Amino acid sequence: MSNSKKNVQIHVKPDKNGTSNHLLEIRDYVTGQKLKEIPVQKSILDIAFSRDGKRLLAAIHNDYVNGIKVWNTEDWSVLKFIPTESQPMKLYALTDPDLVAVQDVLGTFRTLKVSTGKEAYRIWHTGTVDEFQFASAANRIVTVQEGSIRLWDAATGNEIAHHISHGKIASFSISPDGGMIAYLSESKKSTQRGGDYKPYHLETG
Repeated sequence: MSNSKKNVQIHVKPDKNGTSNHLLEIRDYVTGQKLKEIPVQKSILDIAFSRDGKRLLAAIHNDYVNGIKVWNTEDWSVLKFIPTESQPMKLYALTDPDLVAVQDVLGTFRTLKVSTGKEAYRIWHTGTVDEFQFASAANRIVTVQEGSIRLWDAATGNEIAHHISHGKIASFSISPDGGMIAYLSESKKSTQRGGDYKPYHLETG
């Protein structure tokens, strides 16, 4: 797992003791020279830079702690730890550098305010989310449950659009601007030949 900011690259690596804990290895992106190594003492599940590049966030987990650790990317000092209700799996940096969208192990999406550590919004998708995709350019999340497709504003938690397909969604992809989705559905008439492929404009239908 790695991520980069300007001329710096971040690698998530197992610690040297052979445990499930990880460490952050910071290297020069051009030369590959190691600049710093940060022991985290927990498992890192995902990392993301804030949109302004001033913070590095890591979703962390062990048997006792779930949350997000935040570092200052100028000197790599720890800014804070934000506890979460359940195990965080994915982090999505939003356009506002003080907001991060978090998907947890239960499929719930929350938008957190990094400066306060408080939950700003929550996406209330009915039932278990089967799959999701994030359009970072538009702060939008698409969630899929069986044949139900919902488009959400990750910055506010509001549902933007809802579409019902003619069968279970087998696969889908959202456009970078978050306005179009193409999906493959297992419709009754088309299952034998592989399903129906349909581009769909979520906001206008």
